[in-house]
Amino acid sequence: MEYISQNEIKKYAGKLEKAEFVWGKDQRLFHLMEEVGELSEVYLQYTNKKKPPKDLNDIENGLADIFDDILALSILFDIDINNIIGKALRDQNID
Repeated sequence: MEYISQNEIKKYAGKLEKAEFVWGKDQRLFHLMEEVGELSEVYLQYTNKKKPPKDLNDIENGLADIFDDILALSILFDIDINNIIGKALRDQNID
């Protein structure tokens, strides 16, 4: 199943090529971990366990940042992101 069109992936890959002369697989993976940490902090703010408070839009932005790194890594490793999404859904018996 195609969750993201091949055309969208190609456009993203073209944009990625321009940035990846600085960011390789290692840097992209480390950045993913940084983004997960930032989402954890946003979650604490969203649940009022830390200040200042955040809203659901901030959670969405954090998830988008994480997905950006996952998509970039899938391209860098030449793995079809649609296969990854499908596998995740099948593993949860959703697909």
